[in-house]
Formats: sequence, structure tokens, C-alpha cells
Amino acid sequence: MKVCAHSMTTPMGEFSFAVNDQGAVIATAFGDLEALQSRCDDAVEFTSDPARTAAAAGEISDYLEGRVTHFRTPVAPKGTAFQQRVWQALLAIPYGETRTYGMIAEELKTGMRAVGGACGANPVALIVPCHRVVGKRGHLTGFAFGIDTKHRLLELEGAA
Repeated sequence: MKVCAHSMTTPMGEFSFAVNDQGAVIATAFGDLEALQSRCDDAVEFTSDPARTAAAAGEISDYLEGRVTHFRTPVAPKGTAFQQRVWQALLAIPYGETRTYGMIAEELKTGMRAVGGACGANPVALIVPCHRVVGKRGHLTGFAFGIDTKHRLLELEGAA
């Protein structure tokens, strides 16, 4: 499957993402295209089309520079029905706020470890804000791109 990929320099370093034919983001990575490839199916092949990635690139840049607080760019992450439920719960966490794994688990009537697993499997980090999920008592725990990046994102949102 061919998708358009784009890598850009941001205040938090290099950030890459891929969009499908409809312009929905299917994967993101703090890092280069190689880092992005590791978050995609092996069958995904990257192409370049600046026109198809421009809207998402602009919005990601605006977010990371503190000019927008909500993404309008559509997302289309692949995952199980359970993972999709967790990712929808993440999308409902307002900018500048956090939730614990336990709170989301309670909301979805499931276990905290299952929520943690779904957060860890989120292929669209940043736009689907898994960085807003914290451990008990607000401790920063697991993030695919490191606790420092998670802290910086929460700090950007005023939630750190």
C-alpha cells in the first residue's frame, strides 16, 4: 500500500507522518522517515506528495508552536475494535488536561493494563493524544518517544 509521507523540523525535533489517499493521518513519529516506517505495516510504501501532506504539516507545526489546541486533520489509525475504543477516549481528553490509565479503564469498563497496551499501540501519537495519559497520582509513564518528549508536550499544553 502506498501512502504519502512527510518529515519536518519542529521545535521538538524532527517529526514525520503518513497520510492515506483521503488525507487522513495513519501514522506519526517523533523522528525521521525510518522511525515512521517502524510504526507502519511492512506492506506500507512511502511516496511524496507535498500537496497531500500540506494541511497536516501546517496543523502539526501550528500545534507544536502553540498556535492551535485542537487537530482538525482526520486520522485513520489501524487497530483492533478495543484499541479504537481507547483511542476515541484519548481524543476526548481536552487540551491541557490529563487522565490516568485507571480513569480511562473505568470509563471503558476494562483493565488498566489493557488501556496501557492500547495507548502503546497508538500509531498516531500527538494527534491521538496518548501523551495526556498519566500514571496514578499524575506520574509520567510510558511514551513511545520517551518521557522527556511526553513532559515537553504536556508542558506545551500547560498540563505538566
